[in-house]
Amino acid sequence: MPSGFNRIRVASLTQTSVLDAVYPEVTDSGQRNDEFTLTGKFLRDTADADILFMEELLASGALVEFEWQSVNYQGTPDSKTFVGRMLSFDYSREGGDHGQTPYSASFNREAGLGA
Repeated sequence: MPSGFNRIRVASLTQTSVLDAVYPEVTDSGQRNDEFTLTGKFLRDTADADILFMEELLASGALVEFEWQSVNYQGTPDSKTFVGRMLSFDYSREGGDHGQTPYSASFNREAGLGA
């Protein structure tokens, strides 16, 4: 069960100083990265099956789609869809609360898919 997420969006820009100019010349390479990290805990009864499923997603490179919700400054929820591939999956069989297994998984959004 997910308990949190973190989204990082990165654009690749380069700056070149220009003689006698106040601002540098900025070039956009067009490279974009949109990464989404989920954290949570697997329940004791389903942890083994959940771990195998996540490992299969990572190994196969299959597209993953899930909905998440953001909230704007007025408190209005906005439902979004994320479509991407898993980049990493980590879990800890020791620790966790009451037999739960903490995990984190990172995904990279496929260009042109999802919000």
